[in-house]
Amino acid sequence: MPPGLFAIVFGLLGLAGAWGRLTGFRLEYTEGISTAILAVATGLLQLLLLLWVIKFVRHRSDVQKDFAHPVHGAMLSLMSLTVLLSVALWLP
Repeated sequence: MPPGLFAIVFGLLGLAGAWGRLTGFRLEYTEGISTAILAVATGLLQLLLLLWVIKFVRHRSDVQKDFAHPVHGAMLSLMSLTVLLSVALWLP
């Protein structure tokens, strides 16, 4: 499982945040759309984190190679950034 998959969740969270900003304009359905996208993104994040933990437990050497890889190593930062963004968007 490549760590770049967390970029999908990161993008969805950004989209949910943009829809959340539109609620200030009193447009119809913006809050519902924002919450729906946020829920899907959070569910996908939970699935990816679970798969990542399974990969870490079963294939620890592959995870160590990911940290040493020039591209995958940089993508690993998306994991923590995505969790932080998700928490920030769920707070009122």
